[in-house]
Amino acid sequence: MNLHTFTVSHTLETIQVACATMEHDGIERRLQIAIATLRTLGTLTEEYPPEYFMDEEIDYIAEATLYCLDNILHTQGETE
Repeated sequence: MNLHTFTVSHTLETIQVACATMEHDGIERRLQIAIATLRTLGTLTEEYPPEYFMDEEIDYIAEATLYCLDNILHTQGETE
């Protein structure tokens, strides 16, 4: 496993933990985690071209992005 593969794999595992954590945290913390996760996903996809990712990883990145956006929208609705 080369450094780039390890970095992507580790980052995706971290994102998976963050998404699981959002399910159990309060509104403000969910919002913070969702924003930080989206930033991480953005950095990851800016640094590596789409060809670098396996299909499953691309699917997971898309799912995690939608999950974070959904959490942001729901937390905004709950705080208003």
